[in-house]
Amino acid sequence: MKILVYLDWPATEGLKPPSSFTTLLLPALCESLAGHEVLVWTYGLERPPGLVLPGNPEWTAFPGKNGLAGWWWRFRTLPSRIRAAAPDHLLVVNAASPLKGIKHSLLVEGNRNFTICRGSGKDRGPAAIFRFGAFAPHAPKDIQPVPVIDVHLVRPASAGFGPLEPASMEATRLVHTGGRSYFIYMGPLDPGVTDLVKAFSVFKKRQKSDWKLVLAGQGEINRKFVESLSYYKYREDLVLFRETNPAIMPSLIGAAYAVLVPAGGGTEWLPEVLAAGVPAIVPDQPAFRGSADETFSFYDTVSQTDIAETMMTLYKDESLRNRRRQAGLALATAASWQDLARQITAHLLK
Repeated sequence: MKILVYLDWPATEGLKPPSSFTTLLLPALCESLAGHEVLVWTYGLERPPGLVLPGNPEWTAFPGKNGLAGWWWRFRTLPSRIRAAAPDHLLVVNAASPLKGIKHSLLVEGNRNFTICRGSGKDRGPAAIFRFGAFAPHAPKDIQPVPVIDVHLVRPASAGFGPLEPASMEATRLVHTGGRSYFIYMGPLDPGVTDLVKAFSVFKKRQKSDWKLVLAGQGEINRKFVESLSYYKYREDLVLFRETNPAIMPSLIGAAYAVLVPAGGGTEWLPEVLAAGVPAIVPDQPAFRGSADETFSFYDTVSQTDIAETMMTLYKDESLRNRRRQAGLALATAASWQDLARQITAHLLK
């Protein structure tokens, strides 16, 4: 069979963490597709230097274009080229918008938001969607009615992440929190973090503890929100990193008591959290359900106090925390690029 893999640059270059598809998953996918003719097309993306792919598939790089020229490529030129190539199966990776009128599978990496463009006739949107990242991002409303196969893929953690030895945990806490235990949030420093800060206030008030809350900034910084933290009652117990050095993330996550994720928050760090053996307190939303329910403590996003209640439950019940840790470690250990490739291949060739 002829398999065409198409990578689109606008959605790939802005991913956080950086796209792992080309250098890690694509080689495993080519290996899994041994015996088939594989074509790789990229738009605005050059082949990484030194990249060796099993079977040496034909690689075609098309120059990226913006504005009207980019629109014309995606909605006119690309579909005609695909029809001319006549692949038996088509896998579209991180495209800005799925192809209209052409049967294909869509692989979504990370937490990108996609606009699904309906086709006409029998082919109305993608035949399958692979959610590649930590867990499934929210599905766009306009793909809900489409009968697709929806496969959630858990990627392996980045290199360097794993459980810390007790001495390393203590050393990390001494450096960053004066030796105190802490909860941690990683992501943009914006008003979306407000509920976590409020929940920490409730936790502090009820538990009378000396614990800290670490806000490890990643990406966007909302100046007004950061300034508002200076008026926070427990501001002395906040540890703020405006732009966290990636080099300290393995130890900063590994020494935390638990990771906090706000409602609507991203899932991009969760594979690293699982690999570090740290429980995560996450919103009870579809993005976090299905792949690793046993590893998470869920809170009700409707209740203002449920985040704090969940924090206190984990704080009081060490056996529960240990079960969450072990479940996360088991899932992280089992994750591999080869397994992801086999899952994709199995669905792709159906």
